[in-house]
Amino acid sequence: MVNATVDKPHNHREATRNVLVRDGFRCVVTGRYDTYTTIFISELQKHVKAEKGKNLDTRCTYILPETIATNTSSARDESESPLLAILERFGYHRLATNLRDGGVYNLQNVLTLEGNAHQFFHTSVLWFEATAMPDTYTIHTADDSMYMQPELKTTVTFKTPDPTKFPRPSRENLEIHTACTRVAWLSGAGLYIDTIMADLKFSAEDDSDASEVPLERALLTLKPNYES
Repeated sequence: MVNATVDKPHNHREATRNVLVRDGFRCVVTGRYDTYTTIFISELQKHVKAEKGKNLDTRCTYILPETIATNTSSARDESESPLLAILERFGYHRLATNLRDGGVYNLQNVLTLEGNAHQFFHTSVLWFEATAMPDTYTIHTADDSMYMQPELKTTVTFKTPDPTKFPRPSRENLEIHTACTRVAWLSGAGLYIDTIMADLKFSAEDDSDASEVPLERALLTLKPNYES
């Protein structure tokens, strides 16, 4: 599995392999090991048994949606995701350029989550709030009854065996996701993050009120971004 990783993931499969290695083959919010991996890696089986660990199917979960990649080409054209234009309007030029260049598959934009956590993160039920400690976040859910996992952590510190090859999740990306989650609950629960982030009817040249565009409303809740 480690030998199958790549320096720069270009698709979902490569991103999945890399993020499993970075996250120690386990869900970052429950600590449960990935079932498929433990079946086929004997050394990991021994490690899991020694820790009396539990297994669950995990998913490679995108912080900013993978749909950005499917709607984006290297050139700026009509097929490009409107999300990128909105991010640039709010000063996130470096992030937009990175996403335009396939950065949606970068490890800074993915997490290993077990199935329920993956679905709740995607549907605005679970999110991460940054703390004063580096790479440390408190884990929040919209309703405790929605996530009956006794091993669910209250905080998580993202770790990596190699910060250069396997970078930690981006605080900036997580903050945008969290802002969109807040907008989702203000707008009415149950909205999907990729729906919030990408209003396909939005045009970069549109002069409509920013409050009518979900992603713009979310970014307005963050501090102005003046990255160079």
